[in-house]
Amino acid sequence: QFITAPEVKNLMENDPRVVVINTLSKIEYNGLHITGSINIPVINFRDSRLLPADRTTPLILYCMGLDDRTA
Repeated sequence: QFITAPEVKNLMENDPRVVVINTLSKIEYNGLHITGSINIPVINFRDSRLLPADRTTPLILYCMGLDDRTA
């Protein structure tokens, strides 16, 4: 499901359980990322210990938006 950048911002501000995950490489993450997001490159996703143990935690995954209005 695609959500807009304002929707991401709203979720981050109003739901402390939300975890925002940037799936790009560390280099790309270091260059630009959403403040408060964590970096788990897609190639490391299965083995990442950064994922919440609680499987009901809302996750927002992002890489490159379709345009400047998406996240």
